[in-house]
Amino acid sequence: MRYRVIKSTIDESFDIITENGGVAYFHYADDNFVTKYFTRGLSDCTNSDYVWDELSEGKIYTKDWEGTPTFDEVVKDALGWLVFPEPETWEHDENLWTEIFPK
Repeated sequence: MRYRVIKSTIDESFDIITENGGVAYFHYADDNFVTKYFTRGLSDCTNSDYVWDELSEGKIYTKDWEGTPTFDEVVKDALGWLVFPEPETWEHDENLWTEIFPK
């Protein structure tokens, strides 16, 4: 299955999206690292201008990380949460969902 990681141009956060539309958001908040996992996916969204509003209409699960996780730990955790059962292989694809998240 394909996935894409999008680094914010504003701060030290990033989005993890999967081929099937799963979305997780990782950021630093209140002196700790946090991942938010959205139950709604990109395929549920009807207006790319309001994608975050539409994703937020579903449930959002939050993980507060202890210590400082590595980039690979965060990505692997998000992919495992977003796609179940987890596929045998993952393929990083920078062209995934570019209609909503341009390069």
